[in-house]
Amino acid sequence: MPGSRSQSPGARGFTLFEALLAMAVFALAFMGLAAALDAGIGAGIAARDSERVRRELENRLAFCMASPPKPGEKRVIEAKDNRGVRVQESLEAYEAKNMDNEPLAGLWTLKIVVEEPGGMQGEADTLLYIP
Repeated sequence: MPGSRSQSPGARGFTLFEALLAMAVFALAFMGLAAALDAGIGAGIAARDSERVRRELENRLAFCMASPPKPGEKRVIEAKDNRGVRVQESLEAYEAKNMDNEPLAGLWTLKIVVEEPGGMQGEADTLLYIP
């Protein structure tokens, strides 16, 4: 017939509905992938900050074993002077008694608090013997 086209069954294109449905499925998959990537990056940043706080606690503990703060004094290192990490150290008397209920002298509690600018915080307490 003149003016009419006959299409073979294999020559059909996609309908608008099929194209929109394919785009919606692709968009959902992409959004899921983006959310998973965001969660992974967030977990990596949190792990890095936690490791930084732990490392700073260990460093300060080693330093304080050799040079503890004065009893009753709070030694503070501001973030601007310490690679962005604020540190507070204190040494307070520890009340302990022996088996005869007599006080033991020379025991102190060393407390170290480390704060990151992002809000991550860590604390460590240990006993020191200082005669």
